[in-house]
Amino acid sequence: MTSYKIIGSLLLSSLWLWNCTANQAPETEDVNLMAELQCEARKLKDERFRIANEMQLMEDSLIKSNSPLTAAQRQTNDSIRQVLTEQTGALATRITMAMDSLFEARYQAPEQRDKLDEAVENRLKEICE
Repeated sequence: MTSYKIIGSLLLSSLWLWNCTANQAPETEDVNLMAELQCEARKLKDERFRIANEMQLMEDSLIKSNSPLTAAQRQTNDSIRQVLTEQTGALATRITMAMDSLFEARYQAPEQRDKLDEAVENRLKEICE
């Protein structure tokens, strides 16, 4: 009977400890890291859309004047697209690696991840335009 009490006590203690860690607020440096990465991603996305719109406007104006894109213009546009694609991929990899690392080390429970997401979103509103 005593072993059942010990096992029960250990089980209750571990549940209590797990519940306490699940309810803790996310670490400030984790929130700042994820917010900065997501802000960078948003700015990069806005830059990609701005550049795509500029390229489209240039192509439309050339079509209206019956002038095709020159080889140099095509090469420049392709080069810009390639750079933006590489930047986007590198940033996506950094974000994924940071999230995987944080989730593995500190935010294993869904409740912890939800709190981190909420804190990151609040921080984003402060630092990212």
